[in-house]
Amino acid sequence: MDFTYGHMYNWYKAAIGTDAFPITDDVKVFVYEANYQAIDRQRRSRPRSGLRYDRDGSTRPFTRPGIVVTRVLDESFADPVMYPHGLYLVTESEDKRVDRKRRMYFVFPFEKRKAAGGVFMAGDHFTFCMDSNDKKTPLHFHLTVYVPDLVQSELGRALHINDYLPSAFTLPMTPDAFLAGPLLKENTVRARGSVIHKLLAHPFTPQPQPQQQGGARRRRNKAPRARGPARRSFDDAWYALPLHRVIMMAVARADGTYDVTMIIHDRAKRKALSLATASRLHGGASPDKGRHGCALYGVPRDRVTPAALEDEFARVYLSHVMWESFKVNLQHDEYEDF
Repeated sequence: MDFTYGHMYNWYKAAIGTDAFPITDDVKVFVYEANYQAIDRQRRSRPRSGLRYDRDGSTRPFTRPGIVVTRVLDESFADPVMYPHGLYLVTESEDKRVDRKRRMYFVFPFEKRKAAGGVFMAGDHFTFCMDSNDKKTPLHFHLTVYVPDLVQSELGRALHINDYLPSAFTLPMTPDAFLAGPLLKENTVRARGSVIHKLLAHPFTPQPQPQQQGGARRRRNKAPRARGPARRSFDDAWYALPLHRVIMMAVARADGTYDVTMIIHDRAKRKALSLATASRLHGGASPDKGRHGCALYGVPRDRVTPAALEDEFARVYLSHVMWESFKVNLQHDEYEDF
């Protein structure tokens, strides 16, 4: 079948709010993107201090697009091995200025073992993203898996495994033929080839006309900002550390609380900005590009808000890491991270 990412993206966006893709808060996702113009402008306008980048507080050093989370209830996606706790589709704002990369996340919560015993839910996911600057493989597809530390599982890293694709290609009709072909190259990704094929193929397979649900989309939570005891605030971390993108994924537990994983992408190639010269770090030499990450366990529902999570992650993690913590000693090729 003839695959184009534009058609796939539009199909899934149109499915939001239907019976097969109902909006849910079983998974909550907050995405933060570095606002390099604001960071660089304030760095140049004020003298240097103890922080790597100073600021005057007038502009937040990141943007946060609106997010819609839907649960995938279409039984054809069910897979108890790959999706033991279900599958969720996460999309960003309808604003084309924000959504120009047409990102989609397919989140499949997975149980991870706590160092002290017991399990918690991590927000492992697939990401699709368009990069118009990449002429050969503009569809940047990757798998992100949270790996907790064996001694302190609240701290860990996120394996970020790239397997980029063309934006249009001939997609084999069956998963076996898909796996036999050259499209998936990384073994960790290929092990999930059957479910990836389903994600790619479903919009091109004739489907019954979906029934729209009556409810409107969830509004973004506008709770007042909580004030935690962080020594370095969440905002300050964007000046003190080479943060490029931060994703927080909260997964509901049976008791009504949430386990939250934070995934940090640590750099971006932005040659036009003076900030980029200082912040350009390199990823891993292997396809498994490690990212910093950490987790919170059993967060009450009323604390799963951007303001509360920003303060809590700043307190338990961002206050204790340094710029040098993100450096890699090996030699690597540059890559653009999304």
